[in-house]
Amino acid sequence: MPLYSPAFTADGALVFSGTADGRVVANRTSDGSSHWTQTVRVGSPWSTAPVVQTAAEGPLAGRNIVYAASNVQTVDDPDTFSDETNYTFLHARLVDTGEALPQWLDRDVGFLGYGGATPVGPTILIRDGGNLTQPSVEGGTIFVGSTSGWLYAIRRDGTGALPPASIRWRYQDTVLMGLNARFTSPVLLLIHKLQLLVTANHDGGTPDPADDRGILYSFKMDGDVELPKIDGRPSWKKTFP
Repeated sequence: MPLYSPAFTADGALVFSGTADGRVVANRTSDGSSHWTQTVRVGSPWSTAPVVQTAAEGPLAGRNIVYAASNVQTVDDPDTFSDETNYTFLHARLVDTGEALPQWLDRDVGFLGYGGATPVGPTILIRDGGNLTQPSVEGGTIFVGSTSGWLYAIRRDGTGALPPASIRWRYQDTVLMGLNARFTSPVLLLIHKLQLLVTANHDGGTPDPADDRGILYSFKMDGDVELPKIDGRPSWKKTFP
């Protein structure tokens, strides 16, 4: 059963939907017939809509890709040979075949055991532990937030010694530590300004709604990181009651 807003290819020929049992399904808008011959699982539960975008650069330039982000996985996917339980995943699939991105299936990258999906977390060894927002994509960068309080900019393609699906930059508002801060809405990209906007909220660390707050953040597209670190920093932020 589809539960979330669908995504369309630019020509409107295909529509992609997320289902309650953790699948992404592709159908032709002309007659509703299935476009993919294989089952594509994001994992259950998940609670965001997929997005479709044409790759403008890198080895996949010109190919249409559908992106989907998962919640924390509560069950293992029997179709893969690694245990997904308690992981959070970002999926990227080729629109025409439903296959995972070739670089993400490279044995040296390490995502093959997860069917080509990439585990998400602030480091390779630390799991995110939250539910991911709907992805936003610009060029070869995928932006996604989490109810864990982390915001990520993830490179789709590997470049040099930097592997595909590695973190370009990340952000956690340390001022809000202990206040249950979480990102729950997609990142808004202002391409012409090389700027992104995103909202978060927190409950003050208490069950009392009186101390709940919302925060609007503005970032430069590159996260304004101080290399070689990967910690982004906002250009500004504003708190709302």
